Amino acid sequence: MALISQLKRYATGLVLPLIFAGIAWYFGHHAFDGDRGLVAMRQMDREIAEAKEVLARLDAERDRLERRANLLRPQGLDPDMLEEEARRLLNMGRPDDVVIMAGAGRSMPLPMPPPDPAAPRVNRKPVN
Repeated sequence: MALISQLKRYATGLVLPLIFAGIAWYFGHHAFDGDRGLVAMRQMDREIAEAKEVLARLDAERDRLERRANLLRPQGLDPDMLEEEARRLLNMGRPDDVVIMAGAGRSMPLPMPPPDPAAPRVNRKPVN
């Protein structure tokens, strides 16, 4: 019987510290790894930085588009800008335009100008 009473006293002395340790572990765990803990805060900081980068890119794009739109307004119509937009939209050009086409990441040689019809023609034989 003495052993059981000693165990009861020992268990009674451990109950309160175990309860407080459990509460401390609970709050400590959620402060570090919870929905609003330190790990989530770091992730949110990364997302905020990425969103700021996207915002800066979009602001620059908006400013560029606003400048182009201002050039097309009737108050400050730029004839060169109007002609450039018309050519781009209609996919047309003048007969004397030189067109340089290049694919993504590779360069193409410059096109030769058309032959002058007034220039004398020279017939050359191929070299064997």
